[in-house]
Amino acid sequence: EIYEVREALEALAARLFAERGTAKQVDALQAALDRLAQAFAQSDLRLVVAETTQFYDVFLEGCGNSLIGDMIRSLQARVIFLRATSIAQPGRAPGSLTEREHIVQAIRRRDADGAGAACRGHVRRARAAAFEMLRRGRGG
Repeated sequence: EIYEVREALEALAARLFAERGTAKQVDALQAALDRLAQAFAQSDLRLVVAETTQFYDVFLEGCGNSLIGDMIRSLQARVIFLRATSIAQPGRAPGSLTEREHIVQAIRRRDADGAGAACRGHVRRARAAAFEMLRRGRGG
């Protein structure tokens, strides 16, 4: 249920960012993505989680809706373990980064529909990865 709500809210946030975000906010989102890519390259899970949080801070600021930001942050606090779990799934890190690149590219193009779709896809794949890791942890 959390992932269903997260998918809807993050897709809306991406749409709003594409429509409302300033050029400075778009640049800040790109910079946050670049730092996240460096964290992935270092294979440092704690740094990846920290940079993911920073990415979301910039992302939520850029959407221009503080209520959506508060709701997403509340959901993320509830799934912090699942985030680390999904990122730890073999092969998930490159996919996660690519998905975020697609989100940022759509926002840069001011493509609200594309940004929303990219966000929905990202959350769906994160959910699937987290559930797969949990299933494996319980012995399959």
